[in-house]
Amino acid sequence: MEEKMRVLKMVEEGKISAEEAADLLASLDSLDPEEHAVKQVKGGIRGKKLRIVVTSLDSDRPKVNVKIPLRLVKWAEKFIPSDAKKEMDHQGINLDEILSSVDDLEQETLVDVTDEDSREHVRIFIE
Repeated sequence: MEEKMRVLKMVEEGKISAEEAADLLASLDSLDPEEHAVKQVKGGIRGKKLRIVVTSLDSDRPKVNVKIPLRLVKWAEKFIPSDAKKEMDHQGINLDEILSSVDDLEQETLVDVTDEDSREHVRIFIE
């Protein structure tokens, strides 16, 4: 229930669209509680979040600041601006590889990219 309230709060704050929220809520509803409990214990994901922060280099203010429960990390890619995705690809950062191994990660920075052309800094990390 707490995750659903967080998704609704992100919509209220304008951080995600209603369509993105619907996808997240549907995925929360489709989780098997027993399977989820096993994954949390096995992968150590209880309480961990994937955080995506996109900051303007000009104002140093966040343009995007999203926290996503690790169990919903598959949908994280939707929150990364397309320009940032292209820059990550250009720099050899394989997002699919990162997302597939995220359960085994401790608190650390996964992606830290600065795009001078778009004047944006993208940081993705576990907290």
